[in-house]
Amino acid sequence: PGLGRLYGKAGIARFEEDVLGLHGVTHAILEIGTNDLGHPGNNGAPESDLITPAAYAEAMASLAEKLRARNIKAYAATIPPRALIGKFDALREVLRQEMNHWIRGAACFDAVLDFDEMLRRNDGKHGMAEGFALPDGLHPSIEGGIHIAKSIPLGLFGGD
Repeated sequence: PGLGRLYGKAGIARFEEDVLGLHGVTHAILEIGTNDLGHPGNNGAPESDLITPAAYAEAMASLAEKLRARNIKAYAATIPPRALIGKFDALREVLRQEMNHWIRGAACFDAVLDFDEMLRRNDGKHGMAEGFALPDGLHPSIEGGIHIAKSIPLGLFGGD
């Protein structure tokens, strides 16, 4: 409730309209969770709104079930890495890793797109690889976005 007043409707609340309300959808990529980790405790959003891995798994599985009920392929994307800046601290990084671990092993998705693996640094430090993040440490740069796009197997959508 607190987050909605500050940041608008959550992805799960907009899902019916943004995805299921569209005609002809055959595939959907679910990439949700970054804001659920980053917003609580910031700009007046209550810290108590910080998502738990269990609540995250329940929500994502529910979305996948709704997609599959309409014969829409449900693809999950892992939560991309972030720099440890401000309220995004070591605890939130642990939660992000736990949620990504769940995504990678969840049977409710038709495929998993590992955006975390595609973007993360390979030197053991937190955040995205050099050149893949904007200065905020949160959003992918143009290069990061292109890297994500190139990592998605087009065969998942019937292409080459």
